[in-house]
Amino acid sequence: MPGTILVTHVSPLCLRTRLAGRFDLALANEVMSTVDAWRGTRTGLETFHDCSLLEDYDVAARERVSAWSREHAAAFDAVHLLVHGRTIAWAIKLMVAVSGAKLVSYHSSAAFEAAFAERVGA
Repeated sequence: MPGTILVTHVSPLCLRTRLAGRFDLALANEVMSTVDAWRGTRTGLETFHDCSLLEDYDVAARERVSAWSREHAAAFDAVHLLVHGRTIAWAIKLMVAVSGAKLVSYHSSAAFEAAFAERVGA
């Protein structure tokens, strides 16, 4: 299944998306373009990406998003990812510990939803 992105919440400081299918270079470029168009020159931003429906990813896409993320990290207070499974969440946490990134991963939908609700005041 080709990858898709659906933007489900936009405010000046918070963006929420839902990603599904295969995370390939086309989807990576679409995600970065979506975030860039919303981000502008602001800082103090948070994004919430529900990645629980992603089925697989291409290494080139992961590397492109990683490079883009390092380049634009100063604009973000946090990037939240909902992933499927504890193993993937653990791997992301390990990557964050090594890189010092502002990435928060969740394997629980309830925890992800609670963090989003807290952020938007719902």
